[in-house]
Amino acid sequence: MEPSNLSFIGLVCLLAAVLVVATLWLWSRLAGPGLKRLAARSALLVGTQLALTLAITLLVNRWFVFYNTWDDLFGPVRSNAKVQTVQPSRGKESTLGKLVKRTPTALGPHRPGRAADPKVDGRVDRLQITGATTGLTTEAYAYLPPQVFQPQNRGKRLPVVLAISGGTGPSDDKLAWIKQAHLPEEAAKAVAANRSQPVVYVLMRSVKGLTQAAERPAGGGTTGGGVKPPSSAGSHPASCLNVPGKGTGQALAFYSQDVPLALSEVYHLPTDHKGWGVIGFGSSGQCAARLAMTGSARFGTAVTLNGIFDLSAEVPAGLAADDGQSGGKPADPFGGSPAFKQEQDLFWRLDHMPPPPVSMLVAAGTGGRPAQQADRFVSLAKPPLHAEKSIVPVAGDTLAAWRGQMPQIVAWLSSRLQGELQ
Repeated sequence: MEPSNLSFIGLVCLLAAVLVVATLWLWSRLAGPGLKRLAARSALLVGTQLALTLAITLLVNRWFVFYNTWDDLFGPVRSNAKVQTVQPSRGKESTLGKLVKRTPTALGPHRPGRAADPKVDGRVDRLQITGATTGLTTEAYAYLPPQVFQPQNRGKRLPVVLAISGGTGPSDDKLAWIKQAHLPEEAAKAVAANRSQPVVYVLMRSVKGLTQAAERPAGGGTTGGGVKPPSSAGSHPASCLNVPGKGTGQALAFYSQDVPLALSEVYHLPTDHKGWGVIGFGSSGQCAARLAMTGSARFGTAVTLNGIFDLSAEVPAGLAADDGQSGGKPADPFGGSPAFKQEQDLFWRLDHMPPPPVSMLVAAGTGGRPAQQADRFVSLAKPPLHAEKSIVPVAGDTLAAWRGQMPQIVAWLSSRLQGELQ
């Protein structure tokens, strides 16, 4: 049991209470001269004081979370993870043109028979994003509502939501949110019907759509934190994690750090986490939950659609590629550290770590494993993490099947996101 575990704290408090009662009951019986009686009284006093002190210390630690695990208190578990030497950029800062390239498209909602007008219809931009810290790159699409282009809204920072596709086939595609879920169209309808505030939606593919760039924008040869790129240019991360060492990349850092940095360079977006949300479908459902739970300083709201939260779903067997130094065996994606692996388990985090101040909607189709996972996730959630469950009669594990739920999802996100005034 960890020092912050309530069951462990309860046992210690019970022991302290028993020792106090025992001391009061036995004190008169142990009165009188003699070394044995003196030793017995001393043992009762010392034992009671130690138990009370330990109980109070554990309660204080539980409240302030000084030490969440025994490793935090007595020292970390040794691991085989190796951190490469950081190569400084020597003052070569990333420039806008190297972080993101923006191209307007005709993919946004439009009125039949009329020319598209951004002030009325909004616009969808094609983005080519390269991570300043990870060196990962991807293609994305940003839906900008009409309010972005209207003069009366100049100076307003509209909320923004990262939508990450997942699953298989056409549901895990860079255009899945547009062609299957019709998310920009549903967002525009919701605003027109006063069911939602204007929101910027950035539509992306899962980690399968991330590619390691040949060179970082800042000119360095390492990823953020001094971690070497997963392998040669053109490789793809295998999961939405920040994995130490080589083989899998830093996909989580790309979504939580690089993408917001790049977007904020080209669009007028909120600076507070209350203005940022994330939604993940299928295999990216856990990614959306992980971004909110581990990056609540950036994301204040999250939605998962048919997500699986077990670590085995995020880290399948043979995740890491052979690094050429392991005798042909797949490298351990957690650097040989059981403690690090445990911290990546979202269910374990819900049960043992302080909850983040975020709002989450956990949605799943009726029956099946996603619905069971949604039940467990919501049952473990504690304030200030507010998690709501939505089990809906959706047939099929595709974004197209979830199109009918987009109005409710858009409205739920809108009610929890906050824009800003400059």
